[in-house]
Amino acid sequence: MENKELTVIERVDELVKASGRPIEFEVQELNKLAEKAKGINSISHAEFKPVKSEMVKRRNYIKQYCLDARRDIKK
Repeated sequence: MENKELTVIERVDELVKASGRPIEFEVQELNKLAEKAKGINSISHAEFKPVKSEMVKRRNYIKQYCLDARRDIKK
């Protein structure tokens, strides 16, 4: 049997299926946000605060989602 490396999207899909909890956004949205952040080169950039705020919000959501999904899977 061949070991296949899973992509991030496949891992998220498996977690969603296993837990039965839908995720609020698509993984591709995180890639777009990361690309936006790469264009910011200082804290005085106009997009710094909104992008940072959105990244923190998404990180906290993912952290809580994974904790909740793990609890549901263990039940």
